[in-house]
Amino acid sequence: MELDFRYGLLGASGCGKTTLLNCIVGRKRLNSGEIWVLGGTPGSRGSGVPGPRVGYMPQ
Repeated sequence: MELDFRYGLLGASGCGKTTLLNCIVGRKRLNSGEIWVLGGTPGSRGSGVPGPRVGYMPQ
């Protein structure tokens, strides 16, 4: 993804938008695969996600 660019996440009700965002910010663990944000795994110690480098405001 490009720096200083905004993205949107669109989809029908119940398709997993909130679940995906919860995984991206480390609030929900994955059953398989991996997500990396800013070079680290979200929710891990020292990742800064969520935190000082990436904000998250739930619905």
